[in-house]
Amino acid sequence: MSRKWDTAQSTLACACRKSSRTSTLLRTGLGIWEVHTYIYAMTAHSTRSKKLYRWRIARIRGTPAEIIGHIEAPDADTAIKEAVRKYRITDPEKQKRLIAQRME
Repeated sequence: MSRKWDTAQSTLACACRKSSRTSTLLRTGLGIWEVHTYIYAMTAHSTRSKKLYRWRIARIRGTPAEIIGHIEAPDADTAIKEAVRKYRITDPEKQKRLIAQRME
């Protein structure tokens, strides 16, 4: 192994050993470059977060609709699923009648 390779590998190893996950991966037999690539891919994926909007959840029962509450979620479908869980709406007929209106 050349001197240049040893220096680069030890520098990267020192930088990566701050994380307990990195040291665990190194103990599994992966080389330092594979671990670095794996960790780089993980951080790139986790930095993308969806913006949360405030949604008014209502049940269509008649006029006017019955307001259930407010939920923060990235989209309407997720807001309805979260409302079903948060407000414990177990009746399938009531779940079908839920709507989400995005609040400004």
